[in-house]
Amino acid sequence: MPRLRPAAVGRPVPRGARQHLPPRILVPPLAGVAVLGWSVPLLGIPLTAFAVADAVPGGIAHRGGRRRYGAAA
Repeated sequence: MPRLRPAAVGRPVPRGARQHLPPRILVPPLAGVAVLGWSVPLLGIPLTAFAVADAVPGGIAHRGGRRRYGAAA
């Protein structure tokens, strides 16, 4: 099995990149995820748990002044 190079899968989106998007770009996908989570509760519950588990550490780091952008930081 060949090993993947780090660039073969692309770089991750930097934390906070969504803050620079205009609302007309950001709101429709969020509304779609909300409708999907409401209509399929067995998907919506883990999706909500993941979103919270992803956002809480970022919020804590942001408030504490520890921002990590990429592996070099």
